[in-house]
Amino acid sequence: MKNYALIILISLISFGGFSQNKVNWVTVEKAQELNEKAPKKIFIDVYTKWCGPCKMFSRTTLKDSAVVAYLNEHFYSIKFDGEGADSATFNGKVYKNPNHNPESRGRNSMHQLTPVFAANPEGKVFYPTVAFLNSDLTMLTNTAGVIDAKKFLIILHFLNEEAYKTTTFDKYFTEKSKS
Repeated sequence: MKNYALIILISLISFGGFSQNKVNWVTVEKAQELNEKAPKKIFIDVYTKWCGPCKMFSRTTLKDSAVVAYLNEHFYSIKFDGEGADSATFNGKVYKNPNHNPESRGRNSMHQLTPVFAANPEGKVFYPTVAFLNSDLTMLTNTAGVIDAKKFLIILHFLNEEAYKTTTFDKYFTEKSKS
């Protein structure tokens, strides 16, 4: 019987039963703490509980094994509720959602930190938005909408490898899409 249990355990490990297929989410504060010890870029998934596209992005792209593995190795990842009630400290400043209504089952007031991560150049916020920070906590880029796993993985490589310093994303994407 013990041998049977051991065979099952080895099989599960071999076939990914215990493989990590989940993003290592941390809080805004924890990402900054970890980043001080071992600098990495930071990925932020800005979502809301009522947002259908946010749920789709989480169910598909953020469950893709290649995406998960790359994020976990090269980024600190934050899942941030753009309308959440919890306060968050970023770059030494405390951000809150003073108008949050805990009774609301749909849209809620926007968290003060949401525009820092998710505002587009016109100052508008859409959900979902993914944001990327450099290890010095400056914004690299953000983009709204659902991104499929293949394109998202190319974005992760583009940012992590700092290819943006020598080429445009369109050129990089075209090259990587062919391979």
